Amino acid sequence: RKFNNWREYYFQYQYNLASKYYIPELEKSGIECENKKILEIGCGNGGFIAAFNNNKNKCYGIDIKDMEWQNNSNIMYKQANIFDKDVCTFLNTKFDIIILRDVIEHIDNNLNNKLISIVNSLSKNKTNVIITFPPFYSAFGLHQQSLVTSALRFFPFLSICPRSILIPILKLIGNPVEKNKEIIELHNSKMTISSFKNLIKKHKIDIISKKFYFSRPSHKIRYGIPILISRLISKIPVLREFLISGVFYTLKIKK
Repeated sequence: RKFNNWREYYFQYQYNLASKYYIPELEKSGIECENKKILEIGCGNGGFIAAFNNNKNKCYGIDIKDMEWQNNSNIMYKQANIFDKDVCTFLNTKFDIIILRDVIEHIDNNLNNKLISIVNSLSKNKTNVIITFPPFYSAFGLHQQSLVTSALRFFPFLSICPRSILIPILKLIGNPVEKNKEIIELHNSKMTISSFKNLIKKHKIDIISKKFYFSRPSHKIRYGIPILISRLISKIPVLREFLISGVFYTLKIKK
């Protein structure tokens, strides 16, 4: 299919990612995706949450950037920072499913506990929380494929390079300021598999299911690379941080 612009392409990419891979995975885990109130935090172009949109669901998507979404009767988009005090007031409801797809790795380490507290405040008893992210030290955990405009974008494991060295290099070669800011965000987070496990353990959140990918569903859609799931490396603490390209956790909030 031909697309008129990047925005149109990316919306469809997000939609396909949810409809072809993540919704079926949720259903395999026994999570029903009908007659639900569903929130996506950091929804971007809005295609992922749109895949959950049907006559039986009420869907919400919020993002710190205004993506000029088109609302309809079953889905509402809103430009907002999840840490703003009025977000919960605006949403004014509790959700059955809350999604953070490749979002938590952008959150400053010092704000992770606050983020989980906000998610908890938006949850019912037994709300399911979906969290995916690429581990910081994985080959492209720095998102360099989209945040670096030079040939450095093809270099794996850039996250190993200290920020004090990497950022001056990126500035020197003319990498856009906004993209450098996002790279600094990722460095400030340094979200690893181990730190994430410690975070949810601290908040006593139950794990319903988890998957560790050598090659993620997004790689299948965008590059045609087959999905590869790890069953052994994911159990080896240090090695998994480098070799696992993405994780997919399904959690349950209990009150």
